[in-house]
Amino acid sequence: MNSTITSFLKINANGETELEKLNLEFNNKLLETDKLIFDSYFPIWSYYILKDYLLTARTARPKTQTRGDNNASNRKMRPQKHTGFARMGARSSASRVGGIKAFGPNGRNHAKKTNRVFFKKFIINAIWKKINENKIIIVDSEIVKTKVGEMALENLQTNFLNSENKNIYLLGEIVAMQNLENIKNISFNTILKPLCYNHSMIITYEEWEKLSNRFNIVSTK
Repeated sequence: MNSTITSFLKINANGETELEKLNLEFNNKLLETDKLIFDSYFPIWSYYILKDYLLTARTARPKTQTRGDNNASNRKMRPQKHTGFARMGARSSASRVGGIKAFGPNGRNHAKKTNRVFFKKFIINAIWKKINENKIIIVDSEIVKTKVGEMALENLQTNFLNSENKNIYLLGEIVAMQNLENIKNISFNTILKPLCYNHSMIITYEEWEKLSNRFNIVSTK
């Protein structure tokens, strides 16, 4: 097991912070400890993981009406002969304006399935990388008021969090911080984007426990 230390902050209702250290142990089999290999391959892993995620999240389902989907009458628009005009079939014919489409797009599904072991390896290595860069902080907060939450966030950015980008992603529920301008709320299922990009994250202790249980990260205070 590879171990590292991260900051664990307790914030009371008045915004006062109490700093503790959280010891984390990661699975050796999935963690890439060679820095040269990691720096070479991590951007490639990020590209493939994010591409599969965005393709699966794509909801566009184009569908055109074909002959079988059309409920219009199949009756000829005029008699075949003795009118002096060209032959003409049903109004819903593909050759008529407003008719069906003969070979249009028909609901392609863009979802791609990611290998489970590869996905797990990427998440563990991404969390390891962000913790060592001080871009993840675990927080147990009792703040209710937004003004106090704003002050606490400034304190986090100044003293504990290496935030190069102004946007910070919040995983979990801290009521006082959810409506702040620079905070982007995410769920457990949408954690990939901030892990792939160079964003800082605040994770509540409850969500961190779910994350560590799923990816076999042992946390001890």
